[in-house]
Amino acid sequence: MAGGGSTAVSSWLWIKWIGFIAAAAAVYFIQPYLQRKVQAKMLQTLRSHEWWAQFAAGKIVLARLYEFENDSCQIVDHEGNAYSFESRARAENWMREEQYSRVSDLVADGKLPQDFKVPRDGDQSHDDDELLLARMRENPELQPFLDRSLFDSFGPEREDVRCAHIGCLHGAVEKSPLCRRHHFENVTGRPFIG
Repeated sequence: MAGGGSTAVSSWLWIKWIGFIAAAAAVYFIQPYLQRKVQAKMLQTLRSHEWWAQFAAGKIVLARLYEFENDSCQIVDHEGNAYSFESRARAENWMREEQYSRVSDLVADGKLPQDFKVPRDGDQSHDDDELLLARMRENPELQPFLDRSLFDSFGPEREDVRCAHIGCLHGAVEKSPLCRRHHFENVTGRPFIG
């Protein structure tokens, strides 16, 4: 009789385990479907969207700001992270705090070339390095803009500390023993032309 009780408990555990696996599989397969439905519903209320960009370590990092009919906004960054805001003003403040600028403003200010292109709708690539390399192959004029951005990001050269490169008379930047030109060479492996 003791063996029969053990079999009943064992069967019950198997049923429970199979139920758990079935529930997990349902969540795994149903979740993407539900996400697509929510996204489709959100897109129906989409009022506008625009691209923003920042220069980070010699790369262009893109983010997209979506504005909906209820005045709420969502920002999707280059890694696919989404941030929600109750108003456009708050979303734009966040973008500025994170050092983003509108792509159209960067083009107008000459910080990006006039023919700079953002990804097309439906482009699912979130790999900035591949996207940037592809753009540079399409448009080699982009490299000087990126070089200048990286060069400027090193900050001013100090007057009290000389560059450690032999024969250089420039001051070192704040977080390096080298001046901006030699630090650029050290980071990129090529001289700064600018």
